[in-house]
Amino acid sequence: MDPGDVTVRCLDIASPQEALAALRAVDTDPHGIEAMLPKMLHLNIHLAAVESGVANHIKEEMLALGGDAAIASDAFYRRIATTDVIVMGTLRQIQRFVEKGAEGPVGLKGYAGRIGEALTHLASNDALLKTSRREIRIGERTLIMGVINATPDSFSDGGRFATAQSAVDEAMRMVEDGADLIDIGGNPHGPGLNP
Repeated sequence: MDPGDVTVRCLDIASPQEALAALRAVDTDPHGIEAMLPKMLHLNIHLAAVESGVANHIKEEMLALGGDAAIASDAFYRRIATTDVIVMGTLRQIQRFVEKGAEGPVGLKGYAGRIGEALTHLASNDALLKTSRREIRIGERTLIMGVINATPDSFSDGGRFATAQSAVDEAMRMVEDGADLIDIGGNPHGPGLNP
């Protein structure tokens, strides 16, 4: 086949599930999937207010693994105490950073642990949302959110739920109809209104 006849497209892979589907679509061997899946996911992880010395160490470790880390230039020269860090690399590179960091100095160990927690959440299809009154499992099934605009000038319902009682009554009706969450719009936004 002439290379000019080959279709070329970039894949926008945003999740492990999408990467797995792409590999299965080309009938990749299961052992190949296991090896290649972590290489398909490129991650950018933001860390806030990292001590400059630790930030430099994170950058060095990620460069050694084939990834990188963005830090403030003043942090590189240690002219500032802290910097935000963007850790970037494939899932596999960042997993290796977490493994190496777990054996490293105390400052690095803490950040490696936190990044490891983030990777665990990435790999999970579900998460637990804890409120003051209940727990909601996100990812097991599609959740339904009811929306109530509780302002007198609501563009969507003409202010039907502008009183507290009408908003509560509507929320209770939505829960009876199967809503898992209720989003209450209590402050109008629009031209000339408060942000």
